[in-house]
Amino acid sequence: MSWPLTVLIVIAVSAFCVFAAIKSVQAHRPKPATGGEGLLGEKGKAVSAIAPEGKVFIHGEYWEAWSDEPLAEGDKVTVIAVEDDMRVKVRKA
Repeated sequence: MSWPLTVLIVIAVSAFCVFAAIKSVQAHRPKPATGGEGLLGEKGKAVSAIAPEGKVFIHGEYWEAWSDEPLAEGDKVTVIAVEDDMRVKVRKA
């Protein structure tokens, strides 16, 4: 076997091993799917006017929500924070 071919095979196998290790670590660190952390970044719909408080529909549930900007009923929203009392802060999507 020639040296260039050996070096090429070593580089290819090493690159595959590094790729597999990175994907393995990513698979063991999934995004939270439950609780307050699971709501961050989720999209929903305002079911009442939010000025500054109202209700939104996210993940098949109704949530008390508040926003820094007034939102109309039916606006698409994105969750940007979850408070300890399980109220969500939203912004227009």
